[in-house]
Amino acid sequence: MKYLYKLVLLIMIAIISGTLMYMVTPVSWSEGKYTAEIVFKIDNNTYRALVPFYIGKSSEEIHYTEVIDGNKLSVAVNISSLKTLAPGTILYVRAKFLDNNKTILPGIANIKCDIVLPDGRTYEYYASSVDSDTGIYTFKIQPYVKAREAGFVFGSAIVLFAGASVLHYVVTGLYSTIALVILGVIGSKDPFQYYMSNIVLIFIAGSGLELIIKENGLDERVARLLLRLSRSPYTLIISSTFLVSFLSMWTSNTAATYVMLPLILVILNKVGLTDMKYSSILLVSLAVAASVGGTATLIGTPPNIIAAGFLNDLIYGGMEYIDFTRWLYIGFPA
Repeated sequence: MKYLYKLVLLIMIAIISGTLMYMVTPVSWSEGKYTAEIVFKIDNNTYRALVPFYIGKSSEEIHYTEVIDGNKLSVAVNISSLKTLAPGTILYVRAKFLDNNKTILPGIANIKCDIVLPDGRTYEYYASSVDSDTGIYTFKIQPYVKAREAGFVFGSAIVLFAGASVLHYVVTGLYSTIALVILGVIGSKDPFQYYMSNIVLIFIAGSGLELIIKENGLDERVARLLLRLSRSPYTLIISSTFLVSFLSMWTSNTAATYVMLPLILVILNKVGLTDMKYSSILLVSLAVAASVGGTATLIGTPPNIIAAGFLNDLIYGGMEYIDFTRWLYIGFPA
C-alpha cells in the first residue's frame, strides 16, 4: 500500500511537471505564409531582404533576387519547398551576395535569417555553413513540430528519473522513447536506430574494457608496479599520476580514479606516507591526471564521444570525420 501511494504521488507530480513544461514550450509551426528576413552588414551598414514563402500544400521552391543600395549589390535567396510539417523536417534557406558586376562579395558580417511566422512570432537563425567557393550561406532550419508534446514528455521524464527508486530504471529509461513515439513527436523507427550508433557502441566497449581490467587483476599488477617504482614520496606522486593518466586514456576518468584510489591508499599505508601534505598532493594529482588522460582518446571520458558525435552530425553532415584515430591525433598532444 505504501508503494502504491508513492507511485500515484510520483505520477501526479510527473503530470503536473509535464503540464507546466507544455505551457511554457513555444507553439508548433503551422501551415501558412511565412517571411524570411535576411539581415546582414557591410561597411557598418545594415541591409535587409524580405522573402515571402509558404509552408504547406501550396509550398514551392523560392528563387528570389533583390537589388539593394542603388544597384550596388544584390541578394540571391533560395528557399526549399516544405509541403508538410513533420518531425525531423528541415527548411533550407540559402543566400548569396553579389556586387553590381555579379562578383561574390566577401566580408559579409553579422548575417542572420529571421523567420516570421503567420502569427507574427519571429525566430532568429544563423548560417550553419558557408561555401567559400560559391559564397552561399546556408541556414538549416528545423521547424517546431509537436514542440509542446515533446515539452510535456521532457517535463514528466525529469520527475520520473528523479523518483527512480519507485519505478524500475528500465521503465524510466524507456518512458521517454515510448511516449514520444505515441504522441507522434518522432517516428517509430527514429529512436531505435541510435541504440546501436557508434557512440553507444563505444560506451559499451569502454565499459567492457573496465570489466576486463578488473577481472584480470590488471589494477593490482599496476599497483605492484607502482610500489616498486616508488622510492620516495615524489616518485610515488609522479609515477602514480602517469599510470592513472594512461589508464584513463582507455577507460573513463571516473573509472580510472575509482580503480586506482583504493590501491593508492593501500600503498600510502605500506610505505608509511600518512602525512596530510603528501596525501593531499597525491589525491589531487590523481584527479587531475585522470581528467588529463581522459582527453587523449575518444573513449577516455563520455563527453569526448558526445562531442565527436555532435561535430560529425552538425559540422560534417553526418560523416564519421572525427573517429578514434583523428581524436587521438588531436587529443594526445593536448
